[in-house]
Amino acid sequence: MSYSQRQWLMAALGVLLVALGTWWWFANYEKRWVARHHQSEAVRTNPMLAATRLLSGRGYAVTTAVTLREALQKNLPKGTLLIAENDGVVSAEQAERLLAWVRQGNTLIMRPKWGSDATDNEEGKDAEGSEDDAASDVRNGAQARRNKATAPIETDPIGAHFGVALKQGDCACKNRRIGADASADAPKPAAPSASPKASADKLSSFTLPGAAYSLQLDASYARMTSFKSGPPPLHGDAAGDTVRVYGEGRGYVVLLARNYFNNHQLIRYDHAEMLLGLAGLVQHPGQHFLIVRGLDMAKWYQALWTNFYPGLIGIACILLLLLWAALRRFGPPLPEPLLERRSLIEHIDASGRWLWSAAKGREILLGAARAAANKAWQRRMPELLRLHPDQQIERLAQAGDLDASDLVSALRHPAGKAPAIFTRQIHILRQLRQFHER
Repeated sequence: MSYSQRQWLMAALGVLLVALGTWWWFANYEKRWVARHHQSEAVRTNPMLAATRLLSGRGYAVTTAVTLREALQKNLPKGTLLIAENDGVVSAEQAERLLAWVRQGNTLIMRPKWGSDATDNEEGKDAEGSEDDAASDVRNGAQARRNKATAPIETDPIGAHFGVALKQGDCACKNRRIGADASADAPKPAAPSASPKASADKLSSFTLPGAAYSLQLDASYARMTSFKSGPPPLHGDAAGDTVRVYGEGRGYVVLLARNYFNNHQLIRYDHAEMLLGLAGLVQHPGQHFLIVRGLDMAKWYQALWTNFYPGLIGIACILLLLLWAALRRFGPPLPEPLLERRSLIEHIDASGRWLWSAAKGREILLGAARAAANKAWQRRMPELLRLHPDQQIERLAQAGDLDASDLVSALRHPAGKAPAIFTRQIHILRQLRQFHER
């Protein structure tokens, strides 16, 4: 085989390899769309976002509140209120306000609280009617004492008003925790069954008031049960354990076995249509719909302020006063006073007290005052020195507008033993000296 023939053979083999590789690439690889689950930040932070968008698209004015406490800080608008994830935890004051609001012609949608052993015993009382009455009373009394000792702090006044509580569902898949439906009070999950039949959802049929067809709801997670006698529901599913609609005044209270309206449950079965149907139970201008998203748990500082605000105000005032006392003053600091040094007035006061108590001390004080007064008038009126002492007293009294007898006592009499007389003598001499010094 010549050289040129070998070259043509190698070129043909190269083209064949390229063709085979191209065919294999397009036979095994092609452009496809692959679905990847993505959850936005808005969906993660708001489990009721889908229900909000659905109601807004149907013309409802939807507002949300984080807790029931926040929603009740102002007057509730007329329309529908959905409490999504409070697990039936409502205070007595909140329940009273909600029921009063419902009686005005509004709709309240919520879940009752998970039941306890007390609700189990109440539910089974009818089946134990054949037991001995005395023994039954003893057992019921003991059970009531145990329930009272272990009763939880949180209560469900609305569920107790209608005598309804939640219980574990009958299906093996009832123990699944789907999204925010997991409750802290719910029973512990059991081991799932391997049977495909046991893993299927249990459905419940519910017909909306005025509707001609029934809706399919998921009833596999929990069911409602009556633990005491209460008003009969106006509407509900066939078994009465998934949805119950009670009349309250001119409005409605809707109790659900689970939250069918969160982002995970709204797309399943007919849950979205049931939400729209319950929102239309009452008609008000504006079609307002309020969604309370979370458990009504106040922050620690809110609870502290609500219960102890007088003490907190007092503590704040004390701290402000302590801060004001501890602050550095403006301006240059003053030098520390010398404790060994005392003022002149203190020395004078001490000397006066000592001379008053010493022998002839008052004569010394009075003599000093007389010498100062005589020096003053002799310097200003030297012509009086040639006069008789009586005439001097008369001229000095006239010039200084003084009483002559007081002036004689001050200039000639000995120091008075009484404090009033001595003080009067010193006062007259001081007036005489000041008059001539001016």
